[in-house]
Amino acid sequence: MFKARVQSGLGRAARFVSMPAYLAHYSALLGATPFAGTLNAKVRGAADEMLLEIIREAAPVFTPSKAIVGERGKKLLKVGSANAKVSSRSGSCKCLLVFPHGTEHPAQVVEIIAAHNLREKFSLKDGDEITLEVVV
Repeated sequence: MFKARVQSGLGRAARFVSMPAYLAHYSALLGATPFAGTLNAKVRGAADEMLLEIIREAAPVFTPSKAIVGERGKKLLKVGSANAKVSSRSGSCKCLLVFPHGTEHPAQVVEIIAAHNLREKFSLKDGDEITLEVVV
């Protein structure tokens, strides 16, 4: 379990979450259709950064059967994910921690996918603290 602070993302996740191959993969893992977008959060402190890196390295990797060309011609093929629970002062829900290979986010940032828009569901704004717990 570790804590992180919500922060704004790059605004591109909705496009990728909605691609058929990823949508089917995330839907199967969540047991529901994911919201088209991610919540980004930055871990604080060396211990939480180390834990996030261990999760990232251990996360099973999904590779779509067809190459996908993203912005600037990058092939965005692989993404790791881990089942988790996200909690805030307003409640908690099932989610996925996702780790796109080739991301532009720094290593301290985790992207979170859920069946809901987590900002709206939990009334989150940049700087709010959330707790993430990997579920095995």
